[in-house]
Amino acid sequence: TVADKDLLMSADSTYLAGDCDEAAGEEKMTKLWNELNAFRIKWPSKDANQLLMDSGSTDEFRRRVEKLMQAARTEPMPSVYSLQEAMLASGRTDLNNHPGRLVFPWKNVDDMIVLLPGSVLAVTSSASGMGKTCWTMNVSLDEALRGETVLNYQAEISEAEFSNMVCAHVLKRDRNDLTRGDYVEAVDRIKNIRYYVGCNPDLNTSAQVMNLIEKAIKRLSPTVVILDHIHHVCRGTENDITDQARVMQTVKSLAQKYGLKFIVVAQPRKANQQSKGKVVDVSDFKGSESITSGSDGVMILDRPPIRNADPANPPEDAFAPETNIWLKKGRMKGRGKAVAQLMFKGNVSTFYEVVPGLSGIQTGGTA
Repeated sequence: TVADKDLLMSADSTYLAGDCDEAAGEEKMTKLWNELNAFRIKWPSKDANQLLMDSGSTDEFRRRVEKLMQAARTEPMPSVYSLQEAMLASGRTDLNNHPGRLVFPWKNVDDMIVLLPGSVLAVTSSASGMGKTCWTMNVSLDEALRGETVLNYQAEISEAEFSNMVCAHVLKRDRNDLTRGDYVEAVDRIKNIRYYVGCNPDLNTSAQVMNLIEKAIKRLSPTVVILDHIHHVCRGTENDITDQARVMQTVKSLAQKYGLKFIVVAQPRKANQQSKGKVVDVSDFKGSESITSGSDGVMILDRPPIRNADPANPPEDAFAPETNIWLKKGRMKGRGKAVAQLMFKGNVSTFYEVVPGLSGIQTGGTA
């Protein structure tokens, strides 16, 4: 009632601590939170009783509740934060050591940028065929091995093709020589990870794809999500650029709403005579500028083409294995440089970090 609300609002401090295990209860708590001058306690489990049972003692329960009250004070009302309380909240440290940041499996790349939950990373290359899908697979599989949950939506390649890449990468064996036994061995090595791959060729619009991704997010609770790639999802519409902008808006919204580290793979513009051989910039992403402007980080893979190849001994790849990873945008830059060098070994679907002072490539690898 109005009288009850007036009484509650007269207190120096009011905390809402209702159940949050059902949609109806969550809706009611949020409504009250908007109406009252109160702080809201968000239980780590379904309710206070569950927390009491999990605590083991009343003293521990009291300690945990006091910690939750402190956390509640950082957000006095929905979508509004107290700067001072947030800065003093426990766990604050330099962002390079933030426990939720996206970690890259190569130190020289990992030092480039800090991407926290809620961030979007856009990835492209100087030309098609340089290994963007392999690169993002390397990143996300390493995250899964670290305990993250990954959802990777593949809009262009099949389940069989992606599985082949992963098996080669995990075992460091030639992807063209894999046997049934190799797949069994690879599965055994990664049996404890939570990694999900989406692929549905029957989805004809970007809205359908993004709807599937959000449903999977709600059901699987991933921490890392990949859309590979945005141009395939948005092709064939009346206005591809408008559609790409709409998808990027949805991606950013999902990243913030669910606390995700979201990677969007994109295609570069087709190189003209003047730009061939040059590293692409953010303005050279194909299609909508919102792909880069809506991202918190932009990385570009660049591999030089192999020239003057020996006709008697043609190369296996049109591009050299040397790969420069360019950081073209970073809202939260790390301690590293704006460019890092990797080597790509395509037959095992793996990028390696170049070891300073040593020739060749690092023999170790992700996974």
